[in-house]
Parts: sequence; C-alpha cells; structure tokens
Amino acid sequence: MNSVFVDSQGTLWVGTRRGLHYLDRQTERFHLLEDSVLLPPNLSRVTEDSVLLPPNLSRVTDICEDHQQHLWVGFDGNGLLRIDLKSPQRPLKLYQKDPANPASLPDAQVYALHTDKKGKLWLGTESSFLVSFDPPNSLPNTTTSTPPNPNQTMRLPR
Repeated sequence: MNSVFVDSQGTLWVGTRRGLHYLDRQTERFHLLEDSVLLPPNLSRVTEDSVLLPPNLSRVTDICEDHQQHLWVGFDGNGLLRIDLKSPQRPLKLYQKDPANPASLPDAQVYALHTDKKGKLWLGTESSFLVSFDPPNSLPNTTTSTPPNPNQTMRLPR
C-alpha cells in the first residue's frame, strides 16, 4: 500500500502497486479502478478527451484532492490521473509525458502530490523536484526546480 486517502465525499481510496482501489460502502468491498467489470456506472474507462485509459494503471504513488473536488492520482510510469468527483459521471483525464508537447508533464513518474491553499497542484516527479500544475488551465508549469542542497530546508507553499 502506497497511499490512502478519503475524499470530500467520504470515499476511501487506496493506492497500491496493483492500482487504484476504492471502497464501495454499500457492499463493504474494495474494487480496482482498472477492472471495467467492477466500475460503478458513474465511473467510465473513457476519459473526457475520449481516450481509453491504459489497462495497466498500476503502481499508484500518491492521491490528493483539490479545492474543485478533483481527485488526483500519481503513477510510477503512467503520469497523472484526474477524476472529477463533483460530476455524476466522474469524468477522467489522464496527463502523461509527451516529448512532442513541451506543455505536457515533464515525467511519467509522479511520486508526490500536494495542493496548496490557492488551489495549485504541486507534483514531485522523477526528473524534477517540484512542478507546479494549474488545474483550471490543465497545463503543468514547465518551469521545474532541481533538488535542493541536502543541507537546505525547503517548504511547500500553504
């Protein structure tokens, strides 16, 4: 188990090497997000961009929720997934590294997630220490910072 998170609607999400699991409170059973048979009717494998999610959304590294009720899920190798919790259809959007697109994620390995008080999403990736991500614009800030001096203390914005 890599990450445990309870969203604003009370759903328990668990990130593991096998993928993203959620607790169905009615049946009191965990379901794997990538198992299309077990997906609830309000959660589809097709993203809002009509892109089919890869079947191997595994190795979840971190989970968080922003102020707009978007659940963000980081993956080791599959980038970043956004689930819109406020919409009954819960549309999904997958952000991945695209070498042809400088506005894409700088890395497919997203290890840490944090939302600050202003609603900005911060990512810790394999190749970049911090990446700021502006969810309303859906574009990562390609200005990234390198790891600080190990003797230096750094704080994330609140």
